Amino acid sequence: MAEMIVNTPEVKRLVDDYDFTFLNGMLLPVIVDTEAGDTINFFSATIQIHLAAKPSMNDPSLTLPAEDITIYTQHLATKQHRVREVIALDPEQQHEWAKTLKDVTKTIQ
Repeated sequence: MAEMIVNTPEVKRLVDDYDFTFLNGMLLPVIVDTEAGDTINFFSATIQIHLAAKPSMNDPSLTLPAEDITIYTQHLATKQHRVREVIALDPEQQHEWAKTLKDVTKTIQ
């Protein structure tokens, strides 16, 4: 029997990573994925962030609700920004990820 090989092309996109450090030392990491509908707007007194609804990384059958975040710049000590490329998991990798999470959950309980 011949083996069938299916090659799924890699789906790459850029995301923006922000680390907001507040004057009290608290850190708020935010990932902004504009291709998924996220937005970030910088104003003089605030930073407005909208994160669109997305599938959960832990359980793709669940959807994380959209959220809005307002950061008041007067409370910020620093803002760090990075851009990175992410590669979407192909269906086989998604299945393996779900299986691994299920196995780990059984082990923890």
